[in-house]
Amino acid sequence: MSKNAFPHYDDGDVQIRLSGDDKDVYILHSFILGLHSSFFKASLSERWTGNTEVISASSKIKWKYELRFEEKGADGILVRQVGTPHIRDSQPDQSSDNMTTILLHSRFEGPVNQLSRRRKGPGALLNEQRSNAVAAHKQLLGALYHLPPALSTKSFAKARPSINALLEISKMYDCAAIVTTQVEKHLLQFSTEILAACTWEFFPMLKLSMEMRCDWMFKEAMIRLTGHHEMKTTRYRAKFDSLGIRELIDRKHAVFVNTLRDAEYRLFLEVDTDVFEGKANRHYKFLAVAYFRKWLKQQISAGNGFGLDVDYAK
Repeated sequence: MSKNAFPHYDDGDVQIRLSGDDKDVYILHSFILGLHSSFFKASLSERWTGNTEVISASSKIKWKYELRFEEKGADGILVRQVGTPHIRDSQPDQSSDNMTTILLHSRFEGPVNQLSRRRKGPGALLNEQRSNAVAAHKQLLGALYHLPPALSTKSFAKARPSINALLEISKMYDCAAIVTTQVEKHLLQFSTEILAACTWEFFPMLKLSMEMRCDWMFKEAMIRLTGHHEMKTTRYRAKFDSLGIRELIDRKHAVFVNTLRDAEYRLFLEVDTDVFEGKANRHYKFLAVAYFRKWLKQQISAGNGFGLDVDYAK
């Protein structure tokens, strides 16, 4: 039956096998893959060494790739075939660089639940991890064709593991720009949940926003973090260094503190002109303003400006 839509194009010249199951064989276009991924651009180049005669000259398919895993590993990578047939069984293939690799088995379909994982042991867990890697590669290849990723629409928390896996392999194939654009569009439906996550999980959210180059998520996490009273602690400083944002945080915090101090000063000097207008309840308003100014003066003197603890301005 003729097909001409993702993931099987009649005029495609690249075959990509993601598992031992024939339904996971994609026929795609070399110019699309090379356009969005420097990994494919390099490996599809005629300068690539090795024997490339894997199929007959009359076939439209000019290149073949298979998703390979180390014998006991769960991190797969697409390997260009150089004259050797794909592996469908559990026998390992010794590649030219002496790394033992196998193709993902297809005997287990779909995610493995906790009960089956306990019954089948480590093998089931490894199969689940490899299945997740296959799913992430499917999402990646779809994104190269500007297809929205099939991520969970129930909540950000449910979509997050798949997003992390997709971003990770997009870095491996150097196509993060197009992938993050598709992921960010998907995340917009969870904006309320994401803003809440930025309040309580600002470090993971900062890391995610930096990987995605997501401006609005980064700003929200930075706002939450900049005013945090622990940001000068050694534990937090080490995390800043790991993300490479320590200098940025210091600059933003300095601006934040100066802004608060200016607001406190202006608030302290502010006099409510309505306090002295009219006779009704004038004394209550005057006492309220006087009490507030006294309290604010005490807070500022003690270093407790805006209730951010005594070290907020350190």
